[in-house]
Amino acid sequence: MSRSGELTSGLPIRQVPIRKPRPRYTGPTQSTRDQVLERDGGCLRCHSIDALQVHHRIARGMGGSSDASLNRPANLVTLCEACHRHVEEHPEWAYRAGWKIRGRNVNPASVPIATFYGWVVLCDDGRIEQALAYLDASPTEDLADLTSIQDRINETLLNEAIARWFG
Repeated sequence: MSRSGELTSGLPIRQVPIRKPRPRYTGPTQSTRDQVLERDGGCLRCHSIDALQVHHRIARGMGGSSDASLNRPANLVTLCEACHRHVEEHPEWAYRAGWKIRGRNVNPASVPIATFYGWVVLCDDGRIEQALAYLDASPTEDLADLTSIQDRINETLLNEAIARWFG
């Protein structure tokens, strides 16, 4: 090969640009994301409708995951930017409140989450249900009054904290 960039046979050397691979997208599909945002109606922690993000309760891991089950509606929750940051900065609290889930073998639909509306279960079909078993509530109890449910949750959490501190 000559220094001019030609082969000794006289044919020019073809330079091919090196392409960087595109990063793979490992998040939910747009339709699943839209379903979760519509289901939640805003941040499920503070009820804000500003700067909304979709949070994975079971983490995808660094660089994402090819596990499609991590992008199902029961594993996704809407948080505003500030609440998302709070959940990530306070992991122990987030695990206790159901915002984060340890382990990949757990069905997120079976883990209640403490939301603005009280303790709920997020279903794979995109519904939200009150977590009755978690509250020890009677199925015949009137669940329309979310304030009383939240009061019961707060009382239960306070009693648990008192038991931990002084028990």
